[in-house]
Amino acid sequence: MTIKSITTHFSEKPYGWLELDTTALLIKLFMAQDIKLMLNSTYLQSSDSGLLDVFTKRDIVDRVVVSKREKIAPALLKNVKDLSQILFDKAALPADEDGLMQAFKRMLVIEKESIEKLLGHYQQAHYPGKDVLEDGLEVIQDLIDIRDASTFYRKVRSVRADLELRRTGQRRERFL
Repeated sequence: MTIKSITTHFSEKPYGWLELDTTALLIKLFMAQDIKLMLNSTYLQSSDSGLLDVFTKRDIVDRVVVSKREKIAPALLKNVKDLSQILFDKAALPADEDGLMQAFKRMLVIEKESIEKLLGHYQQAHYPGKDVLEDGLEVIQDLIDIRDASTFYRKVRSVRADLELRRTGQRRERFL
């Protein structure tokens, strides 16, 4: 269903709600992470700029698809928190699904930049471990590109061992 179809449905009999009231409820459900919105095959985040336009502009309202959001299992949330503690020594993270995902992605972006800087050294000389850095960079980029929360948390679970192994190897290299 689109935002337009929902507001039209609830403005007719027997409901008779105002369009603004329905839109306000949709915004409240979106911010409470009960629904997800998709525009042009991309899931919208609460931090996206222009989010208000999605609810107010007539030409966009017809294209925004609304669907019920799948609740993320607490074990998957704990997995990301634990991984954040192991990889980045960060324990103070948001409790909500989107906030946790965004915080973890910010840490991944910082790690990605660090890896790219290290890969710059490989152009001047041959050092061991370049393939490990490139593989890690690919995994990190895959995680950063995911916009759907449930897909993100499942992917993190599937690559957790890989990320931990790479991080452990990186710590060993720094020690030696």
